[in-house]
Amino acid sequence: MIGAVCWFLSFAGALVATASDEPNWPFDPADGVYELYQRYGQLRPDRHHAGLDILAKGERVYAIEDGIVRAILTGEEEYNEIVVGTPAGQGWRYTHIEETSIQVVLGDIVSAGDYLGDVATWTDGSYPDHLHLERVGVTQSEPDDLPWEDFEAIDNPLLLLHPLHDKSPPVIKGPLLFIAQGDLYGNALSVIKAGVPVDVVVRIHDCYGKKKKWKLAPLDLLLEIVEVGPEDPSQFGEPTTWHVRFEGPIEGGEMHEVLFQYHGAAQSSSQDGQRIFAYILTNTNGDSVWDCNDSLQAWTPEQSGTYRLRVAVEDAVNEPVEIIREVTVVE
Repeated sequence: MIGAVCWFLSFAGALVATASDEPNWPFDPADGVYELYQRYGQLRPDRHHAGLDILAKGERVYAIEDGIVRAILTGEEEYNEIVVGTPAGQGWRYTHIEETSIQVVLGDIVSAGDYLGDVATWTDGSYPDHLHLERVGVTQSEPDDLPWEDFEAIDNPLLLLHPLHDKSPPVIKGPLLFIAQGDLYGNALSVIKAGVPVDVVVRIHDCYGKKKKWKLAPLDLLLEIVEVGPEDPSQFGEPTTWHVRFEGPIEGGEMHEVLFQYHGAAQSSSQDGQRIFAYILTNTNGDSVWDCNDSLQAWTPEQSGTYRLRVAVEDAVNEPVEIIREVTVVE
């Protein structure tokens, strides 16, 4: 049987906002260009990053949406934060605010554009100075509680901030790798056999800013696998697709191990200066919810023959970057 398999993953990107965007941008001028340090869904040492990190040294931070100050955390050195929420139980978390600069108190009514405080200086130099911006929603707390005791990341900030342009397209680095499902050593296969489940792994990153210093998570990744017709190579079967969009809440725990390859031929790393994002593109079961069960997924070619694979990667604005490869599957 000729068949096709398609996995679609979506991640955060980040770029430039203008004064007319809704919600607004957290810095002035709102149409300025800001270098990005981390994006939503990006690999961290033990988790996915749940917000957007915008590099800014000592700049004033402004509210990007109307609301009420629902939580303030101080006394945490660089981790002081302000949460501004709406009656609907959603809001924005502004983290890494200089404690002495905070302009609001719990319960204050805030309008978009109001001055909240200044970006803190990272005294030990472990991270560059930046604002961590996070779209949050209450979990256990009631929307009108003061303070909100429980809240978590609920969405990709960039899908709400409407980035406009990015001159640097994503990069697909190196070849496609095929690793036997469950191989803890991550050895790349030289031969793919029919009926044997394999993971498809590829290194991908994006970058933004004049210096292009920081490798970032891309916005969208598409993997398509289709069997080439044995009689006519121009004929393909109708694709069967699985679709996952990396927005909404991000599960914690071991989810980063579902998405990223850590061993063998492709080793992911979140260390600054050594960032490598080796994505296991086949880890999704198509229910549009990323969970630990997705680690059980793989590509299992049903029969021997030639298969065509296409990987397409997008950021927020540029045309997709893609590669197409053909592989032979044997009995």
